[in-house]
Amino acid sequence: RVEVVGNRVHANATGIHGRGVVLIQDNVASGGGAGVRADDLTARVINNLVHSNTTGIGGTAGLVEGNRIFNNQGTGAAVSAGMWRGNYIHNNLIGVWVKTSGSPAEISNNLVYANAQQGFLIGE
Repeated sequence: RVEVVGNRVHANATGIHGRGVVLIQDNVASGGGAGVRADDLTARVINNLVHSNTTGIGGTAGLVEGNRIFNNQGTGAAVSAGMWRGNYIHNNLIGVWVKTSGSPAEISNNLVYANAQQGFLIGE
């Protein structure tokens, strides 16, 4: 397993992009295209501060938990699959966009507020 922990990532096309068995935890990702992207159901994205990007956190991570996702120009959380819980998602254009691609997704116990358009947008 790869661990990406405690980093500050700023002004990249994608701040942190995890593929495979990866833990992305306690990072700050800001000022880029995508703050954090995880493309594997074994990936865990935990307790990150993700702000001022085009998209906050996106992908098919197995677990996305305890993150603060805010002030992103587009979508705060772009959900394709996995378990998303206990996140604070606010002041984005769209709070949570759940893409209905057929992969299972569970979104529970998140605080979603003050987004310019939808709190939750379900569908492609």
